Amino acid sequence: MLKTIEFYVNREEISKVLKNSFKLSLYEAKTYLSLLEGNDNVKTVSRDSGVPLPRIYDTLRSLEDKGFVKKKNKKYTPVEPEIAFRFNADLIPKNSPFGVNDIIESVDAIYPAIEIVDCRYAKGWPIGILPTVADNGVHAAFVIGEEVADWRTLNRPEIPVVAKIDGNVFTDGTAANVLDDPLNALVWLANSCTSRGQSIKVREIVTTGNTVRDPIFVKPGNTVVATFGDIGSVEVSFV
Repeated sequence: MLKTIEFYVNREEISKVLKNSFKLSLYEAKTYLSLLEGNDNVKTVSRDSGVPLPRIYDTLRSLEDKGFVKKKNKKYTPVEPEIAFRFNADLIPKNSPFGVNDIIESVDAIYPAIEIVDCRYAKGWPIGILPTVADNGVHAAFVIGEEVADWRTLNRPEIPVVAKIDGNVFTDGTAANVLDDPLNALVWLANSCTSRGQSIKVREIVTTGNTVRDPIFVKPGNTVVATFGDIGSVEVSFV
């Protein structure tokens, strides 16, 4: 007679064994256990393991380096919904710093946008801050939607942002996630550039940073749509 034995796995105890015997970090142990249970979606692994989503990818990379996991034949690419601004005047070095009003007068249009991020180093992720700077801010490509000329009356920090992957809401945020107001990023950039003797040129388009709460990772076959309230949306598909 075949007898069925019911049992349960004590994750905390197994995590301790993985840490002590295999020299894994706590995040590595929790992620590995989640993968063993069949989870292979990044967001699901994060939720199941309790490892914060921004840390999942460097944790997976570390597990791969140690030989515990093998990446499937898929490339996951980070994307960031952002708000971009086009300048209608040169910003050149001057004796006093630029303020918000200076930037408002120097911008004639804004755009909904998506930045596509990629690391060019052979070893891949994760990388530190200095390699990131050397790698052009890990910028790979940039997609912009239609320009919005009547933007000055918008409540910029409250612009809502919703990101969907293949029609499903993945994450959201507001423009306030960019230094409380995207214009603050432009003020910093203008003063940083001009203090070094550099300029921002007329017709240049400058993007201001990620607006959503959670990192977005996509793979071939995915379509991402980012909607920015009244300023419109932008879409990009990966093949």
